Amino acid sequence: MAGPTRPGLVVLAWFAFPSLRMRVPSMTSDKSSVSAPARAGFGHSLRHGLYLLIEKALRWCINPRLRARLLKLLGARIGRNVRIYEIQLFNLGQGFRNLVLADDIHIGPGCRLDLAGRVVIGTRSTLSPGVTILTHADPGAAHASLLAEYYPPQTSDVCIGSDCWLGANVTVLAGVRIHDLAVAAAGAVVTTDVPAAVVVAGVPARAIKAITKVAKQSGDAAITG
Repeated sequence: MAGPTRPGLVVLAWFAFPSLRMRVPSMTSDKSSVSAPARAGFGHSLRHGLYLLIEKALRWCINPRLRARLLKLLGARIGRNVRIYEIQLFNLGQGFRNLVLADDIHIGPGCRLDLAGRVVIGTRSTLSPGVTILTHADPGAAHASLLAEYYPPQTSDVCIGSDCWLGANVTVLAGVRIHDLAVAAAGAVVTTDVPAAVVVAGVPARAIKAITKVAKQSGDAAITG
């Protein structure tokens, strides 16, 4: 069965997101009375609504390799032999372009990837089920939270190197760089950069073990983001 056409997606977004209708100028009003920022704001809201609908539709795809190919068609940079199970992609203001995956990557079910900034993952890396990667931090600037004065909103890329393994329910915060051959144990909260060829664990994550044998076999290539 064919998917909805682009006009069909627009109609779906219209009914799925009431905030879009509130921003649309009246069809009978004078066009000159509609400011350029208002038109731009509506356009941004419509695009974001469409991205959200597409993201939800992708969850119905049962083949992880096909899901990766579809994301590539939608603007993500994705290499060969990438498997993406049912995950959640959010903060889609830039669409899917901030997702950058090299070859031979596995992203398990239930992972949550924040695409406010770039998420860059190197070759042969694995994200176990339930991994969360955040690229932004904001205590509530949009609703004038007083904490935003002390913790200003920020967006920073997350880069994960080659041959890395993030265990189940690991959380990686914005701006973190995880170097090659690193392992984050299940449940770890990674708040700072992780050196190459080490195991980190805990909240916040701390190095608990070196992986010297694997490092000698594979080398320690710098990751590129």
